[in-house]
Amino acid sequence: MEDLPRFTFVINLAGAHDRWHAVDKSHALYLRPEVELRRIEAVNAQDIDRLRVRGTISVSERACFMSHLRALDIAANEGPGPYWIAEDDVAFGPSTLPLIKSLLERLRGASWDIVLTDVIVARAPDMLGLWMRRRALPPGSGPETFGLDRIAFGGMTSYLVHPRAVPRIRRLMRLSAALNLPWDLWIRAMARRQQLACFATLPFLTRASESPSQIRGEEMHMAWWGVFRDLMF
Repeated sequence: MEDLPRFTFVINLAGAHDRWHAVDKSHALYLRPEVELRRIEAVNAQDIDRLRVRGTISVSERACFMSHLRALDIAANEGPGPYWIAEDDVAFGPSTLPLIKSLLERLRGASWDIVLTDVIVARAPDMLGLWMRRRALPPGSGPETFGLDRIAFGGMTSYLVHPRAVPRIRRLMRLSAALNLPWDLWIRAMARRQQLACFATLPFLTRASESPSQIRGEEMHMAWWGVFRDLMF
């Protein structure tokens, strides 16, 4: 496994040019040339009908789920990993790259499958606890991780995937005959069942841009959670 992801694979709907340009601008400011940017065209509703992807969740949620699987498959063919997958509302900052380098150094030899670089936390007590932990971090100490197996969460702008996790994710998916959970809640379920070792970072390494992604099917009070994620960044 490499010390730094070679690419950030960004899922972007055909026609969502403004979002792609915003990601490209943020990438040029903070990640280039160490990490390249790759666009992954999102699966759309027509693809879901054509592929006959079944499930109880909405068509847009199924399309989002399949978009992430497509991104993982493409990423896995590009090199040894780790793989960095993002939605097109991701925004980077001056600390993103150095903190990811530090994070991967700390994770060397550790057991992990997925690390979220930011996350929407659903419960106020969890928000408060994480914010207090964020404030208590010594300056220059580098990022910490916290487990997601006991935290109610839903939604992230990007995440890192360990190379060995990709076949495991595919295997877990094959056990389901249909898509009945959105992508983020499926990860949450896998974390709770301890079938995937899922973590998030303190501080957050990315944040949401001003334009929410169009590939997700829900809004989830994004303004309130956006404020929380900015405080954790």
